Amino acid sequence: MWKGKLERAREYLLVMKTTAKRLAELEQEVKRLHSYDVPEFIALRVSEGLANYLTWLSSSVARHRK
Repeated sequence: MWKGKLERAREYLLVMKTTAKRLAELEQEVKRLHSYDVPEFIALRVSEGLANYLTWLSSSVARHRK
């Protein structure tokens, strides 16, 4: 339902990975780029994971300074 009417539209699920530190920045960018007034934006907290992977994730989303 959207604005009191049943809507039908093709939608796609996009999964993006980031860290808690960068979540607000990602949210702002999604809102800026998305065509919907209210895009679905949810965050799932990672409580456990492969240490090497979590280290890679953290370093891959860090700001790289020149």
